[in-house]
Amino acid sequence: MGRREDVVRALQHGNLLSLSESFYKEWIDRFVVERIHFEKGAGGRGDVTTQLTCLGEKQCSGNILSKAEGVSSGVEEASYIFERFGIKVFERIGDGVKIFPGTSMIKIEGSASTILFLERMVLDILQRMCGIATLTSSVINNVKDEVFVAATRKTPLGYLDKKAVYCGGGLTHRLGLWDGVLLKDNHLSLLGKEHLKQSLHDFVDRSILRAGMAPSLFFEVEVNSGEEALFAASELARVKDKLQVPVLLLLDNIPPESLKGIVRLLQEKGLYPWLLLEASGGITQTNVADYTGCGIDVASLGELTHSPKVIDICLEVGSTPE
Repeated sequence: MGRREDVVRALQHGNLLSLSESFYKEWIDRFVVERIHFEKGAGGRGDVTTQLTCLGEKQCSGNILSKAEGVSSGVEEASYIFERFGIKVFERIGDGVKIFPGTSMIKIEGSASTILFLERMVLDILQRMCGIATLTSSVINNVKDEVFVAATRKTPLGYLDKKAVYCGGGLTHRLGLWDGVLLKDNHLSLLGKEHLKQSLHDFVDRSILRAGMAPSLFFEVEVNSGEEALFAASELARVKDKLQVPVLLLLDNIPPESLKGIVRLLQEKGLYPWLLLEASGGITQTNVADYTGCGIDVASLGELTHSPKVIDICLEVGSTPE
């Protein structure tokens, strides 16, 4: 298995973020319940405006339209929410496809009051997820497949944000704290970062040699310098033959030129061939291309999910014949 295959094995979990997966469907259901409580407000009053219009059982049609160019995401989730509340979805596009001003994303029919109640929740999901997918796709175009682009855990909408990165062609990285071991600077600080050698040595022994790694999908250690990278890689080399998962170094806040030096050092020591390298910290859409050609495998960007520009999307409704 090559480096690229190992990266995908470790950091791409987007296939789990489908409503055919029970854990994801259950999470979406909980998300919807919380949002419904938010919309109904104190005492569960609900949509008082629509109630005052006396729409009653009036039926209507709806068409969700993109008002900008981008990449679609959230269509599966939005369609599921409509159907969960009895709204018929009779036409929709896929996720991860190009959209343009005027693209019809979802066409629906059903209770007018229900459609109006769900409108803002569905549009919020679509606008944010399409924005993330669009930004991710743009970043990937900037690096031209020379490095993988991955999300971080700076994800206010949790799995929805991760799914959007996946729809844009990026790696999800960890979905939570459960699907990989990532020993970060705060772990090392509490273990005694000033004694990095002993801390990492003890941790590796406990987590790999004794406890085993079967439940995890990868093992990663954060480092902040060439010296730390060399030591961490040397420690991991002790146990690499016992590992059944990809092994990574997270090179945090290290500029591209310094990364090149670290890669050369790891190559000289024979540590590079089996070790995957992720760069993170301060990487943005505007400078990500600087990280190509450094020898790293993955660039992770918090920018993808912590402050994306949303895609403008609207719902147009019309009466259906009685």
